[in-house]
Amino acid sequence: VNTGEKNTIVLTSLLPTTFVATCPNTLAPDWINYRQGGIFNIKKFKDIFYVNFDGNDTYTFRIIAEITRPGTNCDLFPEEIVIEGKTKAAIGDCEFLTENSPISTNSETETGSACANKVRFEKGLVKMMNNLKNHSTPNLFQDNVLLASTNGLTGNAFAITADSYAYTQTILPNILKDTTFGATWSGSNGSVFSINLNNNSLLQIDLDYSIIGFKKITSIKIIRKIS
Repeated sequence: VNTGEKNTIVLTSLLPTTFVATCPNTLAPDWINYRQGGIFNIKKFKDIFYVNFDGNDTYTFRIIAEITRPGTNCDLFPEEIVIEGKTKAAIGDCEFLTENSPISTNSETETGSACANKVRFEKGLVKMMNNLKNHSTPNLFQDNVLLASTNGLTGNAFAITADSYAYTQTILPNILKDTTFGATWSGSNGSVFSINLNNNSLLQIDLDYSIIGFKKITSIKIIRKIS
């Protein structure tokens, strides 16, 4: 499947180690048979799941496909095969990279085939910080601000009744692995900001000068993950 030089998808059929025929005199389906035609047809894809990233530039995924064998009574008995695919498009493991590694620039937009987590994280952070800034109290320049407004039940995702800062509406909790929505914001000195959970720092922003008195954050660009 050619979707452009960068995002070419290569598919192969994985031969099973064991095979149970759904009707007599049928062999395990092979990808060569499919290319030749007339041996079996792919009726539909049922599930697709991500497998791994090779650490270089290739992502592997697998598809469970339903097939039929035309021209025989066997077409009344659908079978399932596993198709493995490889692509250079970032379809998984697309959070931020390892310590001191440059952030992936595969996706600089929220659309397209590449992973958009970095851009979505940047935009979510801008949105949340502006909402914190525009809030009377607690706000951007205070400490221990609970980012997910709850109904007195901190850590219960089902108890969220309001989200003044849009934290839970962004990808931030997912990337930061804040599964309980219990993270807090600190930024009392106006130049160092952090998101913390259970006394652990999930994110820290260090600026060269205080931004107390600014009007609005227009953009944030993440260049490198340092911790």
